[in-house]
This record gives sequence, structure tokens and C-alpha cells, in this order.
Amino acid sequence: MADSKDLLNIGKKELNELTSIKDSIDTLNTSVERANNYFKPWKIILRAMTTGIFSALGATVGLALLLFSTAKIMDGVSAIPILNNLLKETKLDIIIDHQLQQIEATPTTSEENT
Repeated sequence: MADSKDLLNIGKKELNELTSIKDSIDTLNTSVERANNYFKPWKIILRAMTTGIFSALGATVGLALLLFSTAKIMDGVSAIPILNNLLKETKLDIIIDHQLQQIEATPTTSEENT
């Protein structure tokens, strides 16, 4: 171990280098601790569950907006004579009406429990 006299002989340049090395080591230790903390099993599970919930929520809202937009467009299409004739010739309007009737006729879970 170095004596205190040896430490006094160290110049400012060497002292700055040692301080810089110590700071680098402290930063590295902090980064390693964060990385170890990031991969703890309970944090991985919590992160995965949160990601899954928000992915499902986003997909649900996105699908609802897409269906709403499609319904509004289809509602406006009936006002255009050429497209209205096309829908009737392809019988697409009957298929859409049938699907809407099935959706309306399907009981919700709250109606099934009563």
C-alpha cells in the first residue's frame, strides 16, 4: 500500500487521470446494476403484461374506428347511384344487412346472465 508521501508525489495530471478512471468505473457499475435490475423476472412479467394490455386496447380501438369509418362510407355510398347499383348487383348490401341483423340479434353477456 502506498504511503501518504508517495501520494503527495503524484502530480495533478496523474490525479486527474485517476479521478477520470474512478468516474468511469462508477458509471459502469451503475449501468451494470441497471441492466441487472431490468432483467429481473417480476419486471419482465410486469412489462410483458402491460405491453399486452395496451396492444389489445390499441387493436380494439383501431378496429372500432375502422369499422365505424367503413360503416359511414357505406352509408354515404348508397347516395351515389352508380355505387348503389353496384352494391345491389353484387348483393353486397344484402350480406351487410344480414351481418348487421346477426350482430343485433346476438345477446350480450349481461343479457345472457339475466
